[in-house]
Amino acid sequence: MFSLLRRKRIDLGFLGGSQVDRYGNLNSTGIGPRVEGGFCVFQKWFEGSGDKADIASMANRTIIMMKHEGRRFV
Repeated sequence: MFSLLRRKRIDLGFLGGSQVDRYGNLNSTGIGPRVEGGFCVFQKWFEGSGDKADIASMANRTIIMMKHEGRRFV
């Protein structure tokens, strides 16, 4: 799949996430970040965010699918 993404053969990518900000940035790592000892610590971690950056940056278009709730739009 990634070789097809690099060659721009995949037109549309689907992503899921936990939060979206007003600039369209997708949070798929965790909620409730704070800095402790120079490291970012989350209150709740999410699994499976590994290849979202590749899909978001290499697909021609991206659709973000998530449950429509007010707390997800920060």
